[in-house]
Amino acid sequence: MRDRLYKRNGVWWCRVRNAAGRMVRKSTRCRDYEAAVIAYGELERASASQDHARAEETTLERCVNDYLADLVRRGRSKATIAIAQQKTGHLLRLWGKHFRMGRITARLVNEYVDARIREGVKRFTVKKELGHLGQVLVLARYHRLFHMAVELILPPFFSGGHKPKTRWPTPAELEAVLLQLAPHRAAHVAFIVATGARKSEAEKAHRSDVDWARGVVRVRGTKTETADDEVPITSLTERYLRAALENAPGKERLFLAWGKYHRDIHAACVRAGVDSFSPNDLRRAFGKWHRAAGVSVELVSKMLRHTTDKLAQTTYARLDGAQVSALVNQQIQIVPTVYQTGAQDTPKALPMLEGETMNAGKTKLFVGAPGRTRNAGLRFRKPSDERRSLGTKLGVYRSRLARVVPDVYGRDPPPWPHGPHREFRIVGSEVRRLDRHRDPWPDAGGWRVP
Repeated sequence: MRDRLYKRNGVWWCRVRNAAGRMVRKSTRCRDYEAAVIAYGELERASASQDHARAEETTLERCVNDYLADLVRRGRSKATIAIAQQKTGHLLRLWGKHFRMGRITARLVNEYVDARIREGVKRFTVKKELGHLGQVLVLARYHRLFHMAVELILPPFFSGGHKPKTRWPTPAELEAVLLQLAPHRAAHVAFIVATGARKSEAEKAHRSDVDWARGVVRVRGTKTETADDEVPITSLTERYLRAALENAPGKERLFLAWGKYHRDIHAACVRAGVDSFSPNDLRRAFGKWHRAAGVSVELVSKMLRHTTDKLAQTTYARLDGAQVSALVNQQIQIVPTVYQTGAQDTPKALPMLEGETMNAGKTKLFVGAPGRTRNAGLRFRKPSDERRSLGTKLGVYRSRLARVVPDVYGRDPPPWPHGPHREFRIVGSEVRRLDRHRDPWPDAGGWRVP
């Protein structure tokens, strides 16, 4: 090995073959011999692998541009592409545009996470940035510009610790804030809460999108596949929608872009004496109002135009304890009275009938009714003879005649009529012995055993 490694100014160098097949000199950047051997092995593997060689030559900026171009190719919205540019921009800022893909390692990614947390960024934001980095690496590996598996680069146990927001304005808070806004701004807010639209979707709304005859409003969304859809006009939101249409400034297109939305809403909330809320909080109020009114999670998710009902369950339609209690009581009132348990059904409140005794013992079996012992009036048994029809009585009588009982001494008789002389049959409520050599039974109707 020492003939392949040589020292120059205290640093070990080596000779490896490049992609063109020529021997070139490269520094291991190590002063220790053992470390230089390991570095030499990495350089030799890199020279043997074309993917490794391309990774050493490809820049991070090129792979990020390939990722953004792929998002356009996949038909993602402009908002999604803008978010991807923002998240990958921090990678280019900390690592540099000319950073080589071959230098990306797990330790480097961990250092990036630590640096972002020191900058005061939330862990959930860092988790999103790592997700975009993973997509960049997957696409680079697909183009054979990266040589390592992605699962060996990204931290496996890093958690964003996302906590969904729970802020949503009540109808009283919303009314107080609307009075503090200009009419055209209040109309904008009322339209958002009436349709559950996003801020950008409300700015694209037209008067022709409202169909009073069918009771729906079209929302022009582009964020997801189901964002452009119709939303029903409900009794909870109808008055807000009518007020929005009456005070909207536009003739066809209702609203213009609201650049200082957060500033104006925050000022109005301060004047009204309520906590500030965002456009997404209005969207959350739309979902929670309908969920508290008894609308199912699936329908709320459909009204919010989500692709799945997961967000409706965890964020947009999640109720607090008081709302859950009110909703449960509302559903219980729909259940028929026969299925509801009241105070009159308790054992102590039951009136005693004639011949009944209370079941006080723990070992007694409960049959018939709660708190009452088993007796002739409550016993679950076969109908008595008084309640049987003539055909049922005849069938029971014939079954008794055909029943063969074992010998009293414990010997089971062979199948009749070839059995021994001692056989027993049930006749009425008596057990009689049959001797086939004697006279037939009087109940047999003249029939004789052969």
